[in-house]
Amino acid sequence: MHYGLLTTLRNRLTNVASVELASVLSMLQDVTTNDAPDDRFLNHGSSFSSRCAYSLLSSDHEIDLNAGYIWSSKAPIKVKIFGWLLCRDRLSTMAN
Repeated sequence: MHYGLLTTLRNRLTNVASVELASVLSMLQDVTTNDAPDDRFLNHGSSFSSRCAYSLLSSDHEIDLNAGYIWSSKAPIKVKIFGWLLCRDRLSTMAN
């Protein structure tokens, strides 16, 4: 897999992307897999939700005071997403 990925992406990666790829590959170097069953966090009787997945993935469980205001507003969804990205400083701009 590693060899195929490099041959596919080699000519298209920027210097920053090459450094990030090397970083990810070094992190994955120590990962081992086994034949044990996977651990699942979904409780029986409950359905999957992105809210539950997000709370499991966010390690620091920070409280965002703007989140309730943004997501409960009656603005169109693309405006809500823009506001969320703005508050999280994740807009694709020249500054970041």
